[in-house]
Amino acid sequence: MSCLVIVKKELRDAFKTKTIWLAVAIFILTSSCYFYTATRNVEAASGFLEYFALYGLTPFSLSLPAILSMTTFGGEKAQGKIEMLLTTPITPKALWFGKTLTLTFITYLPIVTIFLVSLSTMLIGLSMAVFVSLLTLLHVFVILPMLCFATIGLIGLVHLASSKAGLGFAVGMILMVVAINVGIAMAFLFPGLLQYYSALFAALTVMLVLLNVGYLRRLKREQIVLSR
Repeated sequence: MSCLVIVKKELRDAFKTKTIWLAVAIFILTSSCYFYTATRNVEAASGFLEYFALYGLTPFSLSLPAILSMTTFGGEKAQGKIEMLLTTPITPKALWFGKTLTLTFITYLPIVTIFLVSLSTMLIGLSMAVFVSLLTLLHVFVILPMLCFATIGLIGLVHLASSKAGLGFAVGMILMVVAINVGIAMAFLFPGLLQYYSALFAALTVMLVLLNVGYLRRLKREQIVLSR
C-alpha cells in the first residue's frame, strides 16, 4: 500500500517537474530528427527500423533513466525529502520500488512511443512493407524496460544506501558514458550483428539486476533507513 502512495506522489510531482519533461522532450525531438533524416530515402530505410530500435533507442534506455534518477533521488536527498519520507511508516524498500517503478514508466513511455510512431510512419506514411523480427520486439518490449528499471533502481539504491552524496551521480555518469560509447562503437564496428548487440545489453541488464538485488539485501541486512 505504501508503494502505491509513492507511485501516486511521484506521478503527481512528475507533472510539476520541468527537468523531467525537458529531458523527455529533448529525447523525442532528437530521435524524431534522427529517424526523419534516415528515412527520407525510402529504399535506404527498408531495414532501418531494426537498426533504429537497437542502435538508436538502446543508449537512451541507459542515459535517460540515469539523468532522471540522478535528478530525482539525488535532488530529493540533497533537499532532505527522502529522510522526511522515511520518518513515516513507508519502508526504504517501498520508497525505492515506488520511485523506481514511476521513473521507469516515465522514461520507457517515450522510448516505446518513438518506436511505435516510427513503425507507423513506415507502414502508413511511407507505405513500406516493414518486417520486424522477433529479436527486435523482444529487445524493445522486454530488454529495454528491464534496462530502464535496473538502471534507475541501482542509482536509487546507491543514493539510499550510501552516505556519500556524489556516489549516485558517479554511478549514473558511468552508466551514461558506457551506454553512449558502447552504442556508437557497436553501431560502427558491427553494424550487421544485431543479435550480439542485443545480447550485450541483455547481459548488462542482468548485471544491473544482480547489483540491485545485492544492494537490496544490504539495505535489509544493515537496516539502513536513511543516510548518515
